Amino acid sequence: MSLFSLGPIFLLPVTPDCVARIIEAERPDGILIGFGGQTGLTCGLALASPALNNKTDETITAPDDNDAPNLSILEQYDCRILGTPAATIEITENRQMFADAMHSIGEKVAPAAAATTVPASFHSCALSVIGLNIQSSSQERL
Repeated sequence: MSLFSLGPIFLLPVTPDCVARIIEAERPDGILIGFGGQTGLTCGLALASPALNNKTDETITAPDDNDAPNLSILEQYDCRILGTPAATIEITENRQMFADAMHSIGEKVAPAAAATTVPASFHSCALSVIGLNIQSSSQERL
């Protein structure tokens, strides 16, 4: 196998269950989750989470290990995420954690709040639409 060979190609959905089966069968040293946009990131984070192990199909068999339920799929098969660490991706995927990280290094972030109820989320959307209409109206006058 040459240095630039990728090995087998799998035409399967990029879901935690499918990728876990591939990891089980192929035993790669690592995976790149930064490719494939949001799907790759979401799948990779799920594989790095111990919670997935309890929800994965029973067809995936973990190596003989009594602590397997407390390990992520990646930990069970000694497969690591290459590139940006999962913890960093988790921070960038969570608006509050990201804002906290930016504040910790002195960066300013736009003020924001999470809508915790359905009416509050509709109110937030309505304000966004009103803001777009006001911006559009003011540009038409120019």
